[in-house]
Amino acid sequence: MPTEPEADIGPGNHNRASVFVGACAGLGRHERQFRTKGSCLFRSAQPGDKGTGHEQRFMSVRVRVAGPQEVLMVKQGEFGGFFAEFYDILHAGLGDVGAYVRYASRYCGPLKQLPGDGLPSDGLPSGTVSSGTPGIAKAGSSILELGSGTGRILIPLAAAGFHVTGVDNSDDMIALCKEKLNRESPSTQERTRVIKGNVVDLDLGETFDLVIAPCNLLSCLTDRGEALSLLKTAKRHLQDNGVFILDCSIPDVRLMIESNGVTRTFEFTHPVTGTTIIDRFTPHYDFVNQLETDHIVLEERYGDTLLRRAETTDTLAFYFPREVRLMLDSAGLRVFHEQGSVTEDIPLDEHAGEMVFFARKAEPGRSG
Repeated sequence: MPTEPEADIGPGNHNRASVFVGACAGLGRHERQFRTKGSCLFRSAQPGDKGTGHEQRFMSVRVRVAGPQEVLMVKQGEFGGFFAEFYDILHAGLGDVGAYVRYASRYCGPLKQLPGDGLPSDGLPSGTVSSGTPGIAKAGSSILELGSGTGRILIPLAAAGFHVTGVDNSDDMIALCKEKLNRESPSTQERTRVIKGNVVDLDLGETFDLVIAPCNLLSCLTDRGEALSLLKTAKRHLQDNGVFILDCSIPDVRLMIESNGVTRTFEFTHPVTGTTIIDRFTPHYDFVNQLETDHIVLEERYGDTLLRRAETTDTLAFYFPREVRLMLDSAGLRVFHEQGSVTEDIPLDEHAGEMVFFARKAEPGRSG
């Protein structure tokens, strides 16, 4: 199996420009590690980092140096066990958390006449933007996050004053989210609800000001029928004037061809325990069916001692902007703005690394 040299991306190497523009899909998480796109730079959490104040809150882990006979080696899903714990470490410092807080402030805050703030206005009168800022939310404003995982985005939204409901299907991710939530203020906890459920056929019987499906959630659904059902779920839970935000990585076909079947190794330092986490990742691409099968091996080491090892093989889908637009339209959602980065409003063109769509319910008589 072809391999490439190890890449140390732990503390002490954070000046190496490496991008991470997705969360769930391998094409976003690993293939793009060595590319810089926009201002969305991956880096391990460093002391003194500033942001929403939530990017560096990790699950508390107690490290015990085990003997060789005690090493835990298991096969797990990409969102369970060791992989669930690794999720926040992999995402530390990602700029999408602050971006979604800003979007929530834009779409869940009261409106008043102000100079433009650079966010899409959806045809509102010129100069009409939200007066909302992090920590100030319209009374009763509500947000639904589909695929809320460890609460990486969910909890900062609640801390900013929004009433947030998160839905995820992984018991381990939900457990991590609740553990992190327990360390938040009582008011943040009161504004947060976490539900186990399948986003494909979810029906909570209520609607929200803002529905988000961040971090390549669409790529986790390999069946096109399920992907369309996810978008219909979003529409079903939108208030009449609510907004849906979807973000995905744009497949970099040249990079995918070059990395097809190539094992890459990434190294991280756990920000709490100081142990070393080694991430070996091998993607295989089916370009006809637009599927990516990833084999991932995680190891945690304390010096030369192997503490645990887990592996998984998962299949993801990759989509291009044109077909995502078609799916949104078919689901009855009208795109009013699109951009090429979660963190900044740049054109969705050949230079973009991400596709971000802002949509509302289509008018009666249109698709869906």
